[in-house]
Amino acid sequence: MGKVSAAIKGITRSNLLLFFTFISPFFYLPAQAATPPELELLQGEYKYRITWNGIKIGRVSLFFNETPENYRVLVDTKTSGILRMFHPLRSTTIGEGRKIEGRYVPEFYHANSDSDDGKGRRAKIYFDPDGNVDRREVTPLDDPSWRPIVPLSELVGASDPINAFFVMRQEISINIVQDIRTTRIHVYDGRRLAEISVRAINAGTKLIHKKITPMLNTVISRKPINGYTPKELKKFEAGDPILHLYFSRDNRFVPIAAEAYLRFGTIAATLENRD
Repeated sequence: MGKVSAAIKGITRSNLLLFFTFISPFFYLPAQAATPPELELLQGEYKYRITWNGIKIGRVSLFFNETPENYRVLVDTKTSGILRMFHPLRSTTIGEGRKIEGRYVPEFYHANSDSDDGKGRRAKIYFDPDGNVDRREVTPLDDPSWRPIVPLSELVGASDPINAFFVMRQEISINIVQDIRTTRIHVYDGRRLAEISVRAINAGTKLIHKKITPMLNTVISRKPINGYTPKELKKFEAGDPILHLYFSRDNRFVPIAAEAYLRFGTIAATLENRD
């Protein structure tokens, strides 16, 4: 169980948002329309069940508030069941921004995780009017000899995880008719800068709560750029888990399931309900 706890710790603290916000949803479908579909404004709660080999170990709730002028998202994560006995953890992430001439412009990002051992971690990112990183605050402070501080010059054009979700979701509606199979985006979480790549696999269906659901299957990978510790780089070089994200084939286009294949089993997330 220690390996599972360590893996979940890594997902919930640094990589969890790969499941839901480090998504770059360019995908391939046979051209079916001459114009991109209009995506709905996202509102309400989307609740996901997290399992390890079918055993519930946590939950994630996404609260969307998107209007024609701005957006705000809260991601709430909590371990439960047998995992909570070994690694109790709760984290919240908030992302806010404006929409200017159809472009999603980030303003503020805050990630906060707390555990019963008192070892909490926090990161805040403030953006300038153009949507570039202006300043960041992290707690506790990292030793630059262990974790390099990413220069602001390398962060020009980078998205925070929440903003990346909206930017890439928007790009789908533009590129769905262009036979685009892969895309890359730079994502910064306050400590680490990575290039996230998404490769489209296929469109089809998936059984969700005994219901056949139309979906789009994508595989996500990452490439560290800066801000990673030697230990994190060593883990990456040993091989990142294969991550599949499945998106609903409707105008909401939201994740309905995710699966990460690890050496000791499969960690999965499944949409339980949405408002």
